[in-house]
Amino acid sequence: MIDNVPVAVSQAILANLIAPGAVIEVEFDGAGGVLDRSRPDAMPTLLAEPATADWQQRKATLARFFTPTLGFDDIVRINVLDGVRVYFHDGDRRARAAVGQRASAAHLCQQRFASARR
Repeated sequence: MIDNVPVAVSQAILANLIAPGAVIEVEFDGAGGVLDRSRPDAMPTLLAEPATADWQQRKATLARFFTPTLGFDDIVRINVLDGVRVYFHDGDRRARAAVGQRASAAHLCQQRFASARR
């Protein structure tokens, strides 16, 4: 759940950011590719379509909220093992805390997901 956000809103947001399936961590290679980093004991593998497009869409959704104006660098990895963790190019990993502190942004995110489904 997301701190300071109603449970139903939190669940809706997370449901749209956490992909079904076995992939729990991805890395964006900068050339449009998405690497599966789910197994720490194995080399990352390039995801095929449509998984690549799905993860790129999740990244684009998050990037609308974690902007350079707010002090965030480019998103380079996403981990959905037990929630949503976002890693940035500069090594910053504060997105999980920032989501909890930005209830209004989370609510806006939920509204955008709802309108996108229509």
